[in-house]
Amino acid sequence: MTGSVQNFFQTHVLRNSENSKNQIEEANPSSSFSPCIRQVFLAIGPLLLTVSSGMTFGYSAILIPQLQVAENNTISIDRGQASWIASIATLPMAVGSVIGGFCLEQLGRKATHTISCLPIFLGWLLIYLANGIKMILLGRFITGLFTGILTTATAVYIGETCEPAYRGILLAGISFCVAFGLFTSHLLGTFLSWQNTAMVCSLLPLISQIIIYFPPESATWLAGKARIEEAEQAFYWYRGASDNAKKELNIILQCRKHEAKGSSRLECFFL
Repeated sequence: MTGSVQNFFQTHVLRNSENSKNQIEEANPSSSFSPCIRQVFLAIGPLLLTVSSGMTFGYSAILIPQLQVAENNTISIDRGQASWIASIATLPMAVGSVIGGFCLEQLGRKATHTISCLPIFLGWLLIYLANGIKMILLGRFITGLFTGILTTATAVYIGETCEPAYRGILLAGISFCVAFGLFTSHLLGTFLSWQNTAMVCSLLPLISQIIIYFPPESATWLAGKARIEEAEQAFYWYRGASDNAKKELNIILQCRKHEAKGSSRLECFFL
């Protein structure tokens, strides 16, 4: 079994690279854009979800004070309920991180982001439509759980698809987007009701879902699943076909070949 996997990699590592490049240039309209533009576009979708994560962290700071003004709301809360509203989004994040690791390996980097968009949207929608404390807590729990799933997914997807020249600034964008989401939720809550703030927050997962639809899956993950031709096409989509890109693609495929043989990942550093 191991020998057949090894032979599969050996017959595909170099043979299809140039053909994949030509197919991408002929069939993909995005080839008219530079690799830099494509990589930034690819990163925007996950980063918008990161902004939504920041909004999840900051939302309780504007929600609780508004709910405590009972005469302006149909929902009133006591101190204990306020504590639950503040903490319920962070409690499931640890579980979400574990689930996220499983999803990254089994479903893929792009797919993990895709399946997270709808639940995050539904979580914000539950908060917007809430007529009681239970719906608010459920919405906060859902957004917190899938924020945990995305904790590592965004960094892995951007790290595997963006070249070193842009990787640092785009990965730094994760922290910036969390902070920006916190700031935005506070700003919106200053001028809008907690319901309307939740509605605005719910738009980001939908926009992110549309953007994430277009870029391909991570070539590293595809190669690990022995989907070599798809990996080559994905790599050329977001990295172009420069000599450096071809060398890096070859290293990725060779590394996956060694992993298929059961070799240590450390061997990849010496390719």
